[in-house]
Amino acid sequence: MMKIHLTDLIDRQFYEVHKAAKSGNAEIFLRGGRGSCKSSFAAFEIILRLIGDGTAGGVILRQFQNTVENSVFAQLRWATDKAGISGRFKFLKSPYKAVYLPTGQTLFFCGADKPESLRSLVPPAGTRNKILWFEEAVQFKGAAAVRDIKQSVIRGTDQALVLYSYNPPRRTAHWINAFETSKASSVRHTSCYLNVGKPEWLGRSFLTEADSLKTINPRAYAHEYLGEPVDNDDLVFNNFERKTHVIDALNFGEVVLRTVISVDPAVERDCTAAVPIHITNLGRAVVGKVFYYEPTAPGCSPLAPSAQVSLIKKWLDGLSGKWEFDTERSVMVFDQSGLGAAVRREWEYQTGIPAIELLKERVIDSILGLKDLFDAGALYILDDDENRCPLTGRIRDVNPLIYELEHLVWASENDANNKDGIIPEGQKQDATDALRYGAKYFRDPQLLRQFSEATRLKR
Repeated sequence: MMKIHLTDLIDRQFYEVHKAAKSGNAEIFLRGGRGSCKSSFAAFEIILRLIGDGTAGGVILRQFQNTVENSVFAQLRWATDKAGISGRFKFLKSPYKAVYLPTGQTLFFCGADKPESLRSLVPPAGTRNKILWFEEAVQFKGAAAVRDIKQSVIRGTDQALVLYSYNPPRRTAHWINAFETSKASSVRHTSCYLNVGKPEWLGRSFLTEADSLKTINPRAYAHEYLGEPVDNDDLVFNNFERKTHVIDALNFGEVVLRTVISVDPAVERDCTAAVPIHITNLGRAVVGKVFYYEPTAPGCSPLAPSAQVSLIKKWLDGLSGKWEFDTERSVMVFDQSGLGAAVRREWEYQTGIPAIELLKERVIDSILGLKDLFDAGALYILDDDENRCPLTGRIRDVNPLIYELEHLVWASENDANNKDGIIPEGQKQDATDALRYGAKYFRDPQLLRQFSEATRLKR
């Protein structure tokens, strides 16, 4: 059997924290940016505690149940494999748990948004829940919610390991900062990918992505990768996080039930954006590949409604792989502007497919609706590592929707050049506008019912 040393598993940044975790009772805050190895460290410490204490079980938490499988559950499976002991564990779903086969000790994986799942956790006879991990702790609902969970999970023992891992929140006034400070006897540690002892653990693509974001958006880079708190109250979508809201693929067993394709047509120098919003069986809205035509880009020019529709149709027909979806279970939505109506009529003329002219709502209402969806873990964006102009095929540096979500700022009270007193003019917001229009369907149960009936009739 191959011998594996702890130095092969735990990055050098965490050696002192590891010593603290070995004590019987430890509460540890792990702050750090992407690639800092904080979650890997937490996973290995949990395994070590479980194996070292034959009476220990534990609970591993995310705020949202639908993020458990592809995050903490996958992280623990990876850790047991990396440690060379995967054969000693059995990983099960429904409910998610990991069983240490030699003793039957169990780790449960849950979402805090499903309180009934927490109440039903019963560790095997002879064991107690002595391990508790809050992954992405900033997403939890506050200090009181965390205390309630801790009190209900960790009972009857003074030998518990409690871990909080998270990227420091952008806002300095976030509840977790005060919560961490209030824990005088806790261990607090900050990590960064630049300090990882073995950069090969991160991989070349990770480092390239970090350097790219550093160039494109230094502020986002400082927060996401360096783990620096960036007070960004001026940003419209200051709760949008790439690491949380941008996903590589749908979850296992997640399927698209219907799709809202929302279009914001161009006028003169503005861009035409089409955003497909997939509504899934997990109750999530997942944005697919975004159509984005910029008339001022090299080789491009403003397009008439007929040409815009032809380009959108060509784009839809060319979608394949993870971007493909059933257009028979889809609806096209256009805004109510004059150009929107013209493009909608042209769409119906060219394709014969009915489209809807969506009644506009106040900009502030639709923006707050989007922010609520991000906060609730109900809205995600599929990662698109190849963004091309739909006309010329020219590659862009960044997904236009993600760029807008990270850059749109509120208008100040004295800003005369603003839109509805909310967002100053001159900012790129076409893809976001399309997302706002389409997300109205996801937020409005009556519209969803109408859409379901319409797709049923089309079949």
